[in-house]
Amino acid sequence: NAYSLIKINNCVVRFDVGTYVYDHISQKGSVVYALGGIINMTGAEFYNNYATQKGGVFYITDGAMLNISRASMHDNGVFDGNIMTKSGGVVFAQDGCQIAISDNSNFANNGAENGGAVYINCQGITSTIEQSEFAGNRASMSGGAVLVENGKVVISNNSIFYSNTANNFGGAIAMYDGELFVDNSIIGSTEKEHGENVAMNMGGGLYVQGGIVTIKNSEFSSNTALIGGNIYLSSDKTANISDTSIVNGNA
Repeated sequence: NAYSLIKINNCVVRFDVGTYVYDHISQKGSVVYALGGIINMTGAEFYNNYATQKGGVFYITDGAMLNISRASMHDNGVFDGNIMTKSGGVVFAQDGCQIAISDNSNFANNGAENGGAVYINCQGITSTIEQSEFAGNRASMSGGAVLVENGKVVISNNSIFYSNTANNFGGAIAMYDGELFVDNSIIGSTEKEHGENVAMNMGGGLYVQGGIVTIKNSEFSSNTALIGGNIYLSSDKTANISDTSIVNGNA
């Protein structure tokens, strides 16, 4: 509830595949299901955790706050059998919730239908991603790493997104409404060991259907899509872009 405080520090949380029983898999938030309150997580590792509908690890709603620092989130997801479903491979946030991801947190190889790692629908609330890495996440629809349905999201301080994929829109990030601010971050491949973000339809690095987008001091490089290799903006949308390199997009 709104007065709860959960602390998760320096631990490993995983689902033991050897004990898999389908009927016992959570529908929402296999580790934490929060209706309000505050969840603080530092130095923890979560892997092989699954839900069948929303939030492979965390499902937060009703104004909950989720703070993730120095964490590793690997191979979590939202699956029905072997099929990626619903939203938020690691985090599903809605209804006034706030997310803060920081301090070299790593999200890798997570999956869902939308928002392979993170799904946000929190109108009027600012969530942040700072100094963190998203790699190899995948969405069977849109937002290979992050999908913003609504709300304000700030990505900054040397955050990097690479090797994420979406079968439809937004290989790394898909935004449908709200506000997105990208500062001093890299979306794409800048080193040999970093692969490009890929969308099978539009927006290999970033897909924008609605909302306000501001990008500065950043780099979009070598992302791939059918249309808009690095960035795709819907026909009636504009982005405020400054001091940013947008190069080698493949479309």
